[in-house]
Amino acid sequence: MLAAGRDDFHSKCLVAYLQATILNRIGQPDDAISTLRDAPIADEMDQFRALALEAAYLFCSLLAKKGREPPAELLGLIPDDFRTMDDDNRFVGKAELVDPSKRKPGIKGTPILQA
Repeated sequence: MLAAGRDDFHSKCLVAYLQATILNRIGQPDDAISTLRDAPIADEMDQFRALALEAAYLFCSLLAKKGREPPAELLGLIPDDFRTMDDDNRFVGKAELVDPSKRKPGIKGTPILQA
C-alpha cells in the first residue's frame, strides 16, 4: 500500500523509512536495507531534515547490525548529538554507530550506549 501510494507523499524518505521499519519488525532486515539504499536521503536533507535523519540512522544501524560498515557520506549527514528511539523504546544515537566500544548487545541485538 505504501509503495502504491508513494507519489502521494511529498517525502520519499518517509515512505522508505516506514517500509523499512515494517520490514525490519517482521524479520526482513535485508529487504529493509534494500529499501533504504534507494531512498533519496541526501536529496531530502534540506526539505525534510527530520525524516531524512531517521531514514539515515535506520539504514546505518541496520547495516551495523549485519556487520557491514555504514557509508561514510551518510554517517556524515547525521549530527554527533542525534538521538532517536529504537523499537525497544531506548534512546540510541550516532555514538553507537561510529564507536563500537560504546555498543553492547541489547534486546534483539540492538546496540545501546553503555552507562
